[in-house]
Amino acid sequence: WLVSAGAIFGIAAHFSNVVKDMEPDRAAGILGAPQLLGTRISLSITAGSLMTISIILNSVTHNLLLVPIAAIAILLLFLLPKKFGFPLIMLLAIVDVSVLVTAMR
Repeated sequence: WLVSAGAIFGIAAHFSNVVKDMEPDRAAGILGAPQLLGTRISLSITAGSLMTISIILNSVTHNLLLVPIAAIAILLLFLLPKKFGFPLIMLLAIVDVSVLVTAMR
């Protein structure tokens, strides 16, 4: 579960980081998965990844706040300007890692 959560975080971070630079990347000829899928689908993949991570960590740590925190982060991901996507993902990552570290003590 730990490796899976880390890999899913990588996916969420990548897709959210690319969203803010989507148009310049396309103009430069960079055509990775996020650029090919577009902004809305990239944000949806990020949101799904965040919720999956929170569900995984909730099942391991039994911290009931993780899923509501992820739901709020996902809502903000769609409501805030694109430039806030990557910092929001990193903030949620800090929350999740903090919960993980405290649960493993």
